[in-house]
Amino acid sequence: MSSPVEKALENIVAIERIVEPYGYYPDGDAILKDLAAIKELLKNPTRGNLLQALEKLKAVENVINQYGGYEPAEKAIEHINILKEMAKRHGL
Repeated sequence: MSSPVEKALENIVAIERIVEPYGYYPDGDAILKDLAAIKELLKNPTRGNLLQALEKLKAVENVINQYGGYEPAEKAIEHINILKEMAKRHGL
């Protein structure tokens, strides 16, 4: 059974895979940088780091929402919603 951090990382990697083909665009690059920062924060999952990661996830979501209606964006939002639900379950 995976830990919550491992499950979170799986969803982050899934978002990265969706966004990678768009990494040469400014929005794609910004998302990939935020996701990398989130992965770093999860290496030491203190409450403070988790809250910072959640803020970065919200920034990622805001950018991706601009592309709502496109299949890759919709798939990324599904993973973001999973991450947000996990955060809510853990009191963040």
